[in-house]
Amino acid sequence: MVVDLGLVLLGAVGLTRIGEELKARWGGASRLPRLIQIGACVVTALDLLYHQPRQNAFVKASDWLAPPRTAGIVRADSPAPRTFTPHHRDIHRRTHVGPAQGWTDVEPYYKLRDLLEPDTGAGYGTCPRPTATSGWRPRWYVSIWSYHYFENSLIHDRAYQEFGTESLVVRPPFVTLMRTFGGHARDRPVPGQGSPAES
Repeated sequence: MVVDLGLVLLGAVGLTRIGEELKARWGGASRLPRLIQIGACVVTALDLLYHQPRQNAFVKASDWLAPPRTAGIVRADSPAPRTFTPHHRDIHRRTHVGPAQGWTDVEPYYKLRDLLEPDTGAGYGTCPRPTATSGWRPRWYVSIWSYHYFENSLIHDRAYQEFGTESLVVRPPFVTLMRTFGGHARDRPVPGQGSPAES
């Protein structure tokens, strides 16, 4: 957001300077400098309208912002639930490269919402989780749970998706670690995406 805002401001300053120089060259009465400025804005808007959806797709807000159905299932099971999805970024990468083909098809991402990936669950104010997409975390906490820029954590190899068999491998240390941080660990199937472990 900060980078985008900076680019917009730099573009506005540059376009303003170009308009002033053209006015000085062609005379203040000429409307051509203003038309050139407007034309540059129109071309930029059309370019973004055509190319940008492939980088950042557009979705219907009412559908995308509605809580995933799994959030309701988890909340009904416990008054204070927490969720954890092993190797959620691997699942996201496979979806991005595979069926979604980048952001060409957004439908596969609707299925990923059911996994309550960071920070989807917490973002809906329903299902807090130990991992996070980004943010301030103590080093010891990141070493155990990982976060957006550090995946090789203690819990990383304790539970993982076996994509070939569409199953979730859970090793005994994973259950112990989850219990250490409160609650219990078990599998909850999610159609088409394997089983996220839940604490």
